[in-house]
Amino acid sequence: PGGLGSLRVIRAPSGRAGDPGRGVAGGAPGGGARARARADQLLEELGLSGWAGSLPAQLSGGQRQRVAIGRALMNEPDLVLFDEPTSALDSELGDQVVRLIRDEMKSRGTAAIIVTHDDRITRYADRIARIIDGHVEDPGPGHRAGRS
Repeated sequence: PGGLGSLRVIRAPSGRAGDPGRGVAGGAPGGGARARARADQLLEELGLSGWAGSLPAQLSGGQRQRVAIGRALMNEPDLVLFDEPTSALDSELGDQVVRLIRDEMKSRGTAAIIVTHDDRITRYADRIARIIDGHVEDPGPGHRAGRS
């Protein structure tokens, strides 16, 4: 009571959590049904279909991160920004979440920018820019961790 299940949390960007008819469907008649179908699709793709009615407190850290990814993808954006997506996760789960981000973004043709202090995840990047002492150091396209 009073909480939002995973399905409603994912649907929320398409409108308010209690009014999912905007955004994905643009407020058109039947928009709530389309938003629900889109949220169901994302839950399935992210391996969370069995958790649709669960409250965030009932989910693991990795499941909550996947719900956040689904929420970011709800309106099919061209660019998704991730701020420290592994900060509250152990190494194994952090690696799993970053692989999921990479795979989901590539499969959708969606650009992503990940801001992180966690150098372990840079191996998944197509391009790396570092901010050092307030200055952006961008080695250029194609530079990856471990390459010179």
